[in-house]
Formats: sequence, structure tokens, C-alpha cells
Amino acid sequence: MGRIALMSALIVKKRSNTFRVIKKSKSVNVIKGIFSVRGIIVSILGLLISVYMLIVSPTKKDIRRIENVVSSRVAQRQSSLPIFVPEGKRKLNDAEIEKLEKDIKKVESSIFFSLSSETYFDIASFFFDQAKFRKAIDYVNKSIQKKPLNQKSLLLRAVLHFYTGSYKKALADTNIIIEKSEDEKAKAAARLVKGFVLSLIGETIQSQDSLLKAASYLKKTGEPKEALIICYYMIASFYFNQAAYDLGENYYFKVKAIAKQLESLEQKDWMTILLLAIINLESDFKTLIENCEKLLKINEESFFLDLTQHIYRIAISINDSETFIMHIENIIKFCQKYEIVYLEQYFKKILFEYWLDNKKSFRNDLWQEIINSPTKILPVEADMYKAAGEFFLNQEDYATALDYLGAALERYIQLNYQKDIVDTKINISHAELLLKNYFNSFKMLQSARDDIKLIFAQNLKKSYMSKRASEEIGMLKIQLDSVEKLISVIEKLLQ
Repeated sequence: MGRIALMSALIVKKRSNTFRVIKKSKSVNVIKGIFSVRGIIVSILGLLISVYMLIVSPTKKDIRRIENVVSSRVAQRQSSLPIFVPEGKRKLNDAEIEKLEKDIKKVESSIFFSLSSETYFDIASFFFDQAKFRKAIDYVNKSIQKKPLNQKSLLLRAVLHFYTGSYKKALADTNIIIEKSEDEKAKAAARLVKGFVLSLIGETIQSQDSLLKAASYLKKTGEPKEALIICYYMIASFYFNQAAYDLGENYYFKVKAIAKQLESLEQKDWMTILLLAIINLESDFKTLIENCEKLLKINEESFFLDLTQHIYRIAISINDSETFIMHIENIIKFCQKYEIVYLEQYFKKILFEYWLDNKKSFRNDLWQEIINSPTKILPVEADMYKAAGEFFLNQEDYATALDYLGAALERYIQLNYQKDIVDTKINISHAELLLKNYFNSFKMLQSARDDIKLIFAQNLKKSYMSKRASEEIGMLKIQLDSVEKLISVIEKLLQ
């Protein structure tokens, strides 16, 4: 009985082991099956990836092709201080630009390759040269996302924001470079751009300070002269506007000295010719025309030469009212096309003033466009209020004239434009006098007289070589004499 029990136990145990073996072998087969399916899936994926790599995905060759298209456009610029002005050389037609953008998107969609911050900068710079500012901003943003402190990209974005009228954004980018970069060259470039932007929004003292710091570096290094001449020219203009003629003339002759060095060059690029044209504006109108003609002889199609062509046509039609207005309107359309906000507003101001002087009527549409614009350029606004005030003064609408002149005075005080402050105060005094507000007229004239005397006290030269300083000092002497006489007349009326 015991043996039977033992045999039964062994049989059961054997069967149990057999069952386990069978069970185990099934598990192995299932696992093998699973791995076989996974192997097939991996193989399929591998095949798909291979196809993707061969047909869809970009290769290093594709990236190199993009870099070859765009980097050649900025090589020369990067060898000097990065002062950005769009060249607009249209070496690629629309179809080629479309292909370039497709290639860029192809790389951006890749899971294996990507474009570097430097390549995005080159792409942005390329589109800047094509005067496609919005596209340039898109790509320079990507450059900065890849490398937040890429100072070349930050500076380019600041310039692009400047062109498109986003002045606060432009200042934010220049401030990052000035505060965080250790490269003095980059800081000087940022300060130059910052100075220019600050001048548009009316921060005159800060603008002057920024330009002086940029000029200090440029003077020390000696290059590039084009950048130094821009700094000195703007600083001279600030001092002239503030009626600080001694200082203004000092910087103006620094500009002239550098201009002589540029004029001695056998070969002059368009930037040099442009600067010489601006500098020689004080000499005579004929010189401006000659310099424009030199620019137009440069044998290449470009954004810059298109702009010069418009300015040239305006200059030569100055005595033909209808033609002049037509060319001004054309350049405004040109600026709108390329979204150059600050130039658009300047030319609208010129058109507005010309309409007042020659058509003897008030262009309310132009007035509304500029004054209500979200992009404020304080010097433009100040000049327009002054022109409107003088217009209504001549129209004998003295109450309206006072409103406009008061607004002009407020803006000129913010800008610290001393000569314009004096002119506006004298005009306000005349309007008040004609409204028989004798006391108001008297007080404003006294204020204008005090301003003129202060200007004379701050300028010690007996004679000035520059045309602007000489003319304005002469005018101030005449104004002082007239104001003194009118004050004595009004004093009698008050008595």
C-alpha cells in the first residue's frame, strides 16, 4: 500500500513537471513571438527612417546650401562695426527666395538636424538686405531663441525694430548688449543705434550721451570712419538745435575733417557718397544734386538706390509744385511698402508743410495720420504743430493758432530745441497781442527775450564759420531787437 502510494506520488510529480515544461515552452514561444513582431516593427521603422533620411530629411549638404546662399551676403559686414543699412541687392528672384524658404522649413522640420543661431542670423541679415524686414525679424528671433546673448542678432533685431517703428523694443535690445556684452565694439554699435532711436522719441540728453560714448570708442580705434562721422554729425545737430553754437560748430568741423579723409579715397562705396551728400547739404543745393547723381551711377539694383532715386526726383522738382508733390507721395508709398516708419513720417511732414506754404490749405488727412500714429516721432510732431500754428496765424484764426503753437512749444521744451522755442514763443506773443491779451503777450515776449540773451551768454565766439550757426545767430540778433521794441510798445498799452 505504501509502495502504491509512493508510485502514485511519483507519477503525479512527473506529470506536474511535464505540465510545467509544457507551460514553460508555451511562454518561451509567446515571448519569441513578441520579439519577432517587435523585430518586424523595428525593421519597418528602420526602413521608413532610411527612406526619410534619403528622400525627406535634410542632410548636412542641404544646410550647407542654405548657408552658402545667405552667409555670403553678410561676410563683409561682419568684418567691420555692424552698422546696418539694407543694401537690397536682389541677386535672388522671388522663385529662388521661395526655394530658400522651403529649404529652411525642411531643416526646421527635421528631427536630426537644426540650424545654428549664427545661420539664423545670416538668414535674417539676408532678408534685411532684401528689405523684407518682417521676415528678417522672424528669423532673427529664432537666432536669439537658440542663443539669447547673440549680440550680432540682438543688434540686428534692434535695427529691424527701429525700421518698423517698434522703438521701445529696439531700445530693449540695445540695452541688453550694453549691459551684458564684454565686446566694446558691439557696445559702441549698440550705443550708436540707441542714440538714433532716442533722438526720435525725444530723449535728447540720453541720445547725446549714448552717441558721445559710441564716438569715444570709435575715435580710439579709428575705424570705421563712416560710423564716427554719423555720431559726430548727430551730436553737432543736437548742439545746433539747443542753440549751443560753439559746441555745435566744434563737432561740425570734426565731421568736415573726417569728410575730407573720405573724399580723398579713390574708390567710394555708396555709404561714403551718401554721408558726403548729407554733410555737404550745408554748402549748396547743387552739391546735393551732384552727390545724388554719383549715387545713381552705381551699377547695381538695390533698395538703397531706389530710395536715392526718389530723393533725387524730389530735389530736382522743388520748383515745380505738382511734380514735387507727386514725387513726395511716391516716396511715401515706397516707405509704406517697406515699412520704414520713421522715413514715412518725415516725408509726410514735408508734404504737410509744403501744402500749407504752397497750397494755402490744411491737409487734415496728413495731420491725423501723423498725430494719431501709434509710432510717435517727437521732432516731427513738434514741427507739424508749429507749422499749423503759423498757418492759422496767417489765416487770422488766432485762437486756433494759439492751440497749435502751445502744443509745439510743449514739445520743443521736451526736446530742448532752443531756437524753435524762441520762434514759437514770439509767434504765441503775436497771437495773444492780436487777441488783445496784452499781459499774456508781454509775458511771453519777456520769456523769449530772456532765452535769446541766455543763448548769447552761452556762445562766446564773435563769428561762426558754419552756415547754420552764422545764419541763426544773425536771426537771433534781429529777433532780440524786434522783441525789445515790441516789449516797450506793449508796456505802454498796459499802462
